Amino acid sequence: MRWSPIVLCFACAVAATHDVDRIRLEVDRSMAADLEFPWPLPCEATVRETFVTKVSTQERNYDVRATREGDAMRVSILPRPRGQGTELSLLVSASGRLLDDNAWLWLEVGGNAPARALRKIEAARPIRVPASAIPDADCTQRAEDVCRTWISAWTSAPLAAWQRRVQATTFQVDALELPALCVTAHHGPARERRGAVHLSSTTELRSDAAREAYTAAFARSCARADRKLPADFVSELSATEKLDCVSHGKDRRPFTIVRERTTLVRLRGETVTSTSQTWRCDFTWKQSR
Repeated sequence: MRWSPIVLCFACAVAATHDVDRIRLEVDRSMAADLEFPWPLPCEATVRETFVTKVSTQERNYDVRATREGDAMRVSILPRPRGQGTELSLLVSASGRLLDDNAWLWLEVGGNAPARALRKIEAARPIRVPASAIPDADCTQRAEDVCRTWISAWTSAPLAAWQRRVQATTFQVDALELPALCVTAHHGPARERRGAVHLSSTTELRSDAAREAYTAAFARSCARADRKLPADFVSELSATEKLDCVSHGKDRRPFTIVRERTTLVRLRGETVTSTSQTWRCDFTWKQSR
């Protein structure tokens, strides 16, 4: 059977179209698999942050810029207005892990700025110095908090609505990493915003193993001071962290994140240490060009 040139051209065109669709699908899949949190890069947002404890409430605004850097994502946090507060730069892996962080502090000349940084700076002008030059600047902890609450907490979130995932993790209490359990859930469409989804992550530490590990660490610190503690000196230890997130339904960029964290340590003799804090971030994303 012989085919006419017209039929052959049509068949070739159809085959070529299928090849193009197949290649495009493979490219789309490879790009989607590149980042487990598929933020459209580059992207920018303004953020309003509120931090509440038992004794104070703090608010601040800043800009966020996210760009691709090799196989990772660079997230820059810039204070508003410029020249005040802390600039923070995070490099986040494709799986949402913090690879490195750098921070710079804007300080008023004549304050607690290092003398070396003041030599070539005019008076009465804010200066930008590395956070490492300030002993009390705990910017690494802030970088870890930002990476985890904005990104890595949701890379393992269930993709389907109404599903949840349970996994073992750790919870930091007084610089100790203690065994805990984390439940991440997808609660379906968010009521607050069209096209958004509601996610949550709850980490709880209430096990005897965690209390015993904390007691052992406490006892070691006292042993160095020539003191001995009974095994049941720490009678109760509990800690909970709840993350609540309204995010973009497809690319998982956050619109609102609320973190509530409480800890309770009860020592024999009813000495109680209790902390409670709430951290809220509201994002306004700029239109992509």
